[in-house]
Amino acid sequence: MNNIHRFIQKRFFLRTRHAHPFGIVLDIDGVLFKGRNLLPRVKEAFSLITDKNGNFVVPTVFLTNGTNSTEKIKAAQLSEQLGFRIPADHVLMSHSPLKMFTDLHDKQVLVVGQKNARSIAKGVGFKKVTTIDQLKSWFPHLDCTDFSRKIVDPKETEAARKRFKPVEAIVMLGEPLKWESSLQLLLDCVLTHGSE
Repeated sequence: MNNIHRFIQKRFFLRTRHAHPFGIVLDIDGVLFKGRNLLPRVKEAFSLITDKNGNFVVPTVFLTNGTNSTEKIKAAQLSEQLGFRIPADHVLMSHSPLKMFTDLHDKQVLVVGQKNARSIAKGVGFKKVTTIDQLKSWFPHLDCTDFSRKIVDPKETEAARKRFKPVEAIVMLGEPLKWESSLQLLLDCVLTHGSE
């Protein structure tokens, strides 16, 4: 818990010009936006905590449980929608705290998530990334929920399987699109200690 406190304090509160006895953490979905629409009076509320140049006078952090984007992309979207600049380091995604797990960054990780899972994992510091989709393509016979892959000749995937490195950690970056398939492969990795 102390690591998280230091991370947030260092990232947001120690860089402001003036010491403040408080800061503001805003959930994006449902607080600022309903779906894709900005809620009424949000811009007016921000005028109370920003100066005439759009700079925050109170430390402010934007929080979302979204996993399909980076802090930089989300900050750019917020900036456009709100009409003033939101720095990327003022946005916390659900995967942002993974930057603190530096002891895992050099391990071979299996990443589960949706379309941007690989780039997001790399962006938070993981260097050796295998996605669940790569694992499915290398070992089509292990995916017992996708019967179309059963017809793949194992010789076709032999070269790819040779690149397989045992999984040392599993990182969940959100719900996979085909959870039943991913769950099967995750359990296989856990039960075999990440080996083939």
